[in-house]
Amino acid sequence: MDAFANSTDAHGRTPVPNSPGVMFEMLRSFTTLAGTLNLSRAVIALGSTRQTVRRHIQQLEELRGEQLFEVHDRQYVLTEAGSRSVREAEMILSRTDAWIAGHKDHVAGLARVMFEQDLERPFYAQQHPVNTIWQVGPPLIKRALQVWVEAQAQIEHPAMQAIDPYLVAYRKFHGDWLCVRIGEQSAYATWLGSTWARSAIGRSLHDDKMRSPSDEFVAEAYDSALLGGQAR
Repeated sequence: MDAFANSTDAHGRTPVPNSPGVMFEMLRSFTTLAGTLNLSRAVIALGSTRQTVRRHIQQLEELRGEQLFEVHDRQYVLTEAGSRSVREAEMILSRTDAWIAGHKDHVAGLARVMFEQDLERPFYAQQHPVNTIWQVGPPLIKRALQVWVEAQAQIEHPAMQAIDPYLVAYRKFHGDWLCVRIGEQSAYATWLGSTWARSAIGRSLHDDKMRSPSDEFVAEAYDSALLGGQAR
């Protein structure tokens, strides 16, 4: 096993900084090392030092009270606790970066996602209350709500055929959102092309070869609506 070299307090514990900035550095060390499973590559990616990355990992482990990595013959392996933790750590960093860059905020309590930079195709998404959609929404969206009620939220219901050509559907599957249908006249198909539409079926948001930074926050909005039992 590899030992983390750190200074310790009088009780043999590594002091854990209270600074939020240092906490984010610790999370970046964790997620980067989890992605490479190689200390040297993680150090290069972070522009850091071996000692700093090791210290960050040990501090996180002490904060959480569980081991995140095992190291055998200089090979890092995520523990079960580390595997459970890395996705949420990535989301914390993504949310922070997006908030700082102005990519994500909330309007009247509903999520708004805006990605313009570094994308060939800018992405905008805004959740709206159902009553607002019903009052001033486009006819197709109103029809979709009617059909959704008639179908009792069952995608395979015959009533859904009325909007099937325009439908983009995801199902929650093993903690991720799995693409199950993209209609030929949907915004995604006309925006990205039929080839991409066909290739996306059966893929999760995080396994999509056309994945963009906006996907993280689209999934988060889906999760929020699902957990709240809401339509937005």
